Order: sequence, then C-alpha cells, then structure tokens
Amino acid sequence: GRKDLAATQAAACLRFLALCQNFQEELLASSSMTQLVRGLLTGSNEQAAYLCGILWEITADSDVAQQVVDADGVRCLLHVISVNLACIRSKPKAKKKKSD
Repeated sequence: GRKDLAATQAAACLRFLALCQNFQEELLASSSMTQLVRGLLTGSNEQAAYLCGILWEITADSDVAQQVVDADGVRCLLHVISVNLACIRSKPKAKKKKSD
C-alpha cells in the first residue's frame, strides 16, 4: 500500500544520496546505520535492493564496513540473499509447447 510505496521512494532517494559527497559522514553522524541495516530484514525486495546499493557505496571504507558488520549486517545481508535465492528456485518453469 501507501506505506510500502513511501518506503520504496525513501530508499530510492537514499540510494541516490549515497553517491553524493558527504553522505557517508552525515549517515554516520545520524546514528542510523543499525536502522538502515535492519531495513534489509523488514523491507520489500525493492527496498532491500536500494539498501544494498547504499551499503555497497559506503562500505568501500573499511571503518564503515566494520560498522555495518557491528550492526548485524552479515546476518541481514544473508537474509536478503536467501530470500532472493528462494524466489529464483520457486519460479515455475515455462512449459514446453506441444508440436502438432
């Protein structure tokens, strides 16, 4: 519904901001790392994709990467991986067309 749409839009904005100068410093100063990482567990697949993009951009710095790990990032990222693998495996295979 609307909340999901708003959360996806917010995640998309954050993904864009992750590319902007000083974003990393602002994010770390806001003490939002744990909330960002935990969003991987509660968000939709689309939201998780944006959040993974943010984490991809900011974890080039090893100190930031350690903060992500400290915020339970490994477990949360493994959750995203397992959910996506489950989606891939559960997709029905296309039926072959019978020839006359």
